[in-house]
Amino acid sequence: MIHKNITQTAEGVDIHLSGDVAKAKLEAMASNCNSGGTCSCECNSDLKDHIKHVDVSGEDGNVTLSLKGETLEASKVEEAMAECDMEKHL
Repeated sequence: MIHKNITQTAEGVDIHLSGDVAKAKLEAMASNCNSGGTCSCECNSDLKDHIKHVDVSGEDGNVTLSLKGETLEASKVEEAMAECDMEKHL
């Protein structure tokens, strides 16, 4: 099981994930979702257009995805994640 905590930042949105989550898999996913990549999670293409860059930090079991983009809103990211079965991608 993965626990999510989504917070607004000055540069975008941070998604803190804890539980059964591997940093390497999130790094691969972030690499695909960064500019020029092919994101495998097509949950919300409108949201994807607002993401300028994705950073991954932390360690297995406690990882933070930092979504960078001036127009990103935590509430919109939370809605998109509710539609997406993220665990199947991890």
